[in-house]
Formats: sequence, C-alpha cells, structure tokens
Amino acid sequence: MHCSDRRGPTAPGALAGAGRRPRMLLVLLILLPSLPTAAAQAGAAVLAVPDAFVPEASSTRIVPTPQQETDLAAGFTLEPGTVIVLNHGTPALRYAVQELVSDIASRYGIELRVTDGSQGLAPGVPAITVDMLGPAPSGGEGATPGGTARPPTAGTGPSTASPVRHAEGYLLQVTPSGVTILGADERGTFYGVQSLRQLLGDTPKVRGVVVRDWPTVPWRVAMVYLDADSEAVNGKLLPILGELKFNAVLIMSDYLQWASAPELQVPQGATREAAVRLAATARENLLEPIPLLDTLSHSQWLFANGANRDLMADPSASRPFHYNPLDPATYDTIFPILDELVAIFHPRYLHIGHDEVGHVNAFPATPQQRAVGFGKLFLDDVTRIHDHLARLGVGTMIWGDTLLSDPVRPYWHDFPSDLVVAVWKYQAAGTYPEVDLAKRAGFRTLLASWSDPADILAVARAAHELHAAGTIQTRWTGYFGNATMLQGQYPQVYAYVTAAAAAWNPAATPPLGAPAWFRAAWFRATRLGHEHDRASSGALVDLTGVGNQPPASGFLGLDPDYALNELLRPGLRFGGVRYRLGSAVALRGQTRRAAGLPDRVSIPIGRTATALAFLHATGWFAPATGEPVGHYRVVYAGGSHLDIPLRYAVNIACWVQTEVDSIDLQQPWQGRTPNGLPVAVYQLIWTNPKPDVRIDRIEFVSSGGVANPVLFGLTLIG
Repeated sequence: MHCSDRRGPTAPGALAGAGRRPRMLLVLLILLPSLPTAAAQAGAAVLAVPDAFVPEASSTRIVPTPQQETDLAAGFTLEPGTVIVLNHGTPALRYAVQELVSDIASRYGIELRVTDGSQGLAPGVPAITVDMLGPAPSGGEGATPGGTARPPTAGTGPSTASPVRHAEGYLLQVTPSGVTILGADERGTFYGVQSLRQLLGDTPKVRGVVVRDWPTVPWRVAMVYLDADSEAVNGKLLPILGELKFNAVLIMSDYLQWASAPELQVPQGATREAAVRLAATARENLLEPIPLLDTLSHSQWLFANGANRDLMADPSASRPFHYNPLDPATYDTIFPILDELVAIFHPRYLHIGHDEVGHVNAFPATPQQRAVGFGKLFLDDVTRIHDHLARLGVGTMIWGDTLLSDPVRPYWHDFPSDLVVAVWKYQAAGTYPEVDLAKRAGFRTLLASWSDPADILAVARAAHELHAAGTIQTRWTGYFGNATMLQGQYPQVYAYVTAAAAAWNPAATPPLGAPAWFRAAWFRATRLGHEHDRASSGALVDLTGVGNQPPASGFLGLDPDYALNELLRPGLRFGGVRYRLGSAVALRGQTRRAAGLPDRVSIPIGRTATALAFLHATGWFAPATGEPVGHYRVVYAGGSHLDIPLRYAVNIACWVQTEVDSIDLQQPWQGRTPNGLPVAVYQLIWTNPKPDVRIDRIEFVSSGGVANPVLFGLTLIG
C-alpha cells in the first residue's frame, strides 16, 4: 500500500482536503512502468561551505498562547548581578524559580541569586520580582479551579498593571529596568515563571513584553500512567505538563504493587514508592493528583494472577472484565485498595472508571443480576463506592458514557449529586448533548479528548461555551506502555501541547509544531542530535551524478501535480542544516514502480566530517513502526565501515505522512504539492565517532521492502 493510503486513528486528518487523490494515486502507481535504474557508481560533487550548519534561533513564544501579549520596544538584559526577589516562597514557587535559575545558568553561564523580598535590595540592582496577590495556600489543592482571585489592593504591583482578577492569572512585564511577575494566586505566579522561562532565547537579552494571562477552562487535566517504567517517564513528563499550565493529572493506577492485595502484584506494576514520588512531583508542579482505579468494568487488574475468579460477574466468561456487584466480598476486596490509593495520593477526587459497561462481556450476566437490572446494578455500585470515598473525605469522579445511557437514565435522581462526570468525545463534534444531559441530571461535568487536534480544539471550545468544569486530555497508550509511548505512539504524547493550548485559550490559533515543541521540552536541546549548538562549516554533496528522481517534476514517476517544488525554495534550511537539493536518489522496493530501482547507490565523499545530515523519506508507507527500510554504510579510508540503520517512523517516514510517530523522528519541513497534497521530509543527523578519519564513500542501501528509501540531500558537518 502506498503511504498516501494510510488510514486509522493514528493518522487523523493526514490527507484532509485530498478528496479521492489517495485511491487515484494508488491506481496511477500500479499502472506506471518501472523507473530507470541510476548509475550506481556515478560521481557526486562535494562543495565546501562555511555555513553547513547554522543553529536555528531558539523559540521565545509562550505556550499556551497568552490571552494578552504586547511587545515592547526594549527588553531586559540578564547580568551576573541580577537578583531574583521571591515573595511568598511556597515550595512550588521555590521549585519554579530554581528551574528558572538553572535555565539561565545552562544557557548563558550566569548564576543568579535568589533572595526573599523582605531582605531588600540596594538601589539600582537589576531584579526579577516574583510575587502573588493571594495568600499562600494553607494546605490541600487550594480553591476549586474556576474560582475568582481577590482583586489587588491599591498600590500593589507595577503601576502599568491592570488588576489580576482571574484565578490562576498572572501579569508578566519585561522592561529595561527589570522583570515583574505578579500572580493572582500561587498557580498564577507559578505560570508566570513558566512563561518567563519560555521567553529565554539565544542571548541574555529577554525581549520586552507585557503579558496579562489567565486560563479560559478552569480544570485542565492530563492523563498519565503508573507502571514499572513510569518513574523514567513521569519524572520528565510532569514538569512539562506544569510548564504547559495543566493543573491536574489523572493517574491510571490499576496496577500497583498493592500492600493490601499482594496476590494482585504483577512485575510490570508500579511500586508504592513510585506512586508516592509521582504524587510529590505532581504537587511540586502544582498538578492536582487524581488517581483512577477501574471499578465494575475494565477491572482485569482485580483478577491478576488468577485471583478473585469467584468475584467475576460472569464466571463463564473467557476473560474477566466486570466484577459481581451483588457479592459483598467484592467490596471487601476493593475497599482496602481504594483506601491505599487515598493514603498514597491524599486526593480531593478519585476517579472510579465505570465506562463501557457491558461492551466486552454480557452485563448483567446471571439470573440474579438480571433480576436487579442494569440500571439498578450500576446505581448501587456507584453509590456504594461513592459513600465509602466520602467517608474518607474524597469526592468521586466517573466516566459518563454508561452513566448517561438510556438504561441508567431513570435512576439519575438517585445518584449522589456531587459526582464529577467526565464525558469522553474522541471525534470533533458540533454539539455535545451529553454535557446537557449531565447538567440536567445535576452533575458537574468535564469533557475528555484524545489525540486528534480537531477533536481537542472542539472539546476545549465546547467546555468553555457550555460552562463545563474542565477538560481531560486522555492518553490511551496502554498499561505498561510508558516505556514505548515515545515510539510509535508519539502523537498521543505531543497532543498534550495542543490540549494545553486549547484549554488555556481556545480562541487562539492552535499552536504549530507540537511534535517539535514537546521534543525540545523533553530533551531541552534539539540542535544536531542535542550535541551541537554552534555554527559549523562543512560540505554539501551534489547528488546529481547518482540521482534518479527530479523532485521538481516527475518525482517518483508522478505527474507535475505531485512535484515537491516547495522543497526546492532557495535559501531553505532544515533544522539549521543547508543542503544542495535538485536531484534525489530512490532505491528499490516491492511495489511495481520501485522494483526496477537499484538496491544500493555509492556516493563518493573523500573528506572528514564530525556529523552527517541526511534529508530523506520513503516512497511508500511501511507495514509497521520500526520496520527496517535500509541503511547508510559509512565506508572510511582503509575499508572499515559503520552502518546507520533506517527504521520506519523511527528515523525515516513516507513523504506523504505528516504525522510524527516517534520523538526521535525529526521532521524539519512540511509543505504541499501543487495539487494541495500535504507532504513532508525527514532528517537524520548522525554524529561520526571517527571525525578524524577520511570518509571514502557512503553506500545507500535498501532493505527491499514496501517502504523504499529516498535520499534528497546529504551534508557533511565539520
């Protein structure tokens, strides 16, 4: 299958506006004759240049987009003598300020001193003042999201500030005389510091700006997982979620090493210590922890290791999914586990799942259950768990699909009125009747989205317009999937960026470059494999002598409507790398029109390099992430060689696939063909472990699979 025919939930909207082109393109490709074979040993010119790599300017945009942002003519220059004045030094604010200090030190080598405001400063000392209007919180999670902060008293804050009246709002002002961050409350101040961190660029001069900012949607929740690999992930992920101004995390907690139920422990499960550390990291980043334990449905965790089979709703089911709500032993088993979760997280709310009841196994499943009926069984189970949590001082959150279904509707007036109902909608919709249903039933409601950007934006706008309590950005990468979420399922990860922006300011244009933004946040540097940050000379390889594909016309045998004209714009750089483009090299693949292409092409080099930059793609979509599509063999003088493997969606992907499936997959360019088809190319930058040894040649080799590799440009750096 050609990669332009890709379908499914992992690539939503990849060909929006393309109409029938994918099917027509496939027919065209089948009918096309095989393309001529390139001269495998033809020469390739190497042109030395002083600017093979020039670092891209660091982004200084604030994400999420502020409600109000005004640029000023002059900014503030950070100096060794600059002092950070921190008033109301709560643990979270001290943590945020220390992150700011670390950023400045790593970027500019400037170590800033932090002082309490009460100590005072000598006149003329350049300062970053961090303050808040509201009092420091006395404990817990503070005011319910969506409340209103008290207005400032007369004379508080900078003279140019309008009152910071919105909960979690802040004023950030950068002028030549100093920087001021004034938050309406602790979260507002925390978010102001995060925005200042994002203003740091390539030089110590911070651009002048006045930002008045606050969230549109009150409760902004991101879903994360607890498993054996969660600490390696969540230790990095949660600070990014805090930087993105989420204020809560929904923590999937089905598989812990339960002290109260050791028979349910599985090797892939998270330790209690890991859960405790996750809760601490969440609070450090002002993320309210909301643990989720699936009950009634999706309760496979309760039957791990063959335990509790007598508690299955349907003892004859081939695999467990529901527990039996008529058996008192069910609650004798799960209540101690709920108590353990509460003891770990000390939450205001605990999510009890309850979605897709009856979707996998029949429910009710036995004559006794059917005599009670679906709706009454559901009501009694929810009420029993709710009341147990209420005795612990914890509120109950629940998925809304089954609660709002027809069989349960007659019992709405009997449910606890303080339930928080999360309605998941994974396709963009014009209306959200479930929110109206939940409101009519008297429930507080959140709307949940998945990874489709259109869905995320529609959900955020609906949450605002329908006065919902908030949004949840779900991530269904699977239990025990923390270790692999960045490979193959990366679109679900960088969806956090889109969701944060949409919930904070749904009226703003959705941010571009979410994959790259998250990648930069994850690695904290993206230039040349995170190792180079200086301009470098090098050499551009002219592929004309070995090329067999003209991107500007007839690329891959297609008509000019599919040309990559935009790729050839003069002066275009790709992640800071300069290439000599004009002729591409395509290798053999299994499809008919690629079958006659060469298996390998040898590209003469004849010089040293500290790094190699490849601009490439594949002609077709591979069957699976990680599929080998070929390799580059770097052959040194003397005959030794090193291979650089090419794996689909890991470091190369199809030219009409614009979704980035892996955090390691660098996509430095997107464009459109003359007929409007979205296209992209990918970049692999390889650090040469033998920089002082002359490279004789590079052999470009195909694996011979469906996804045949295509090389557009090759640059030697250093």
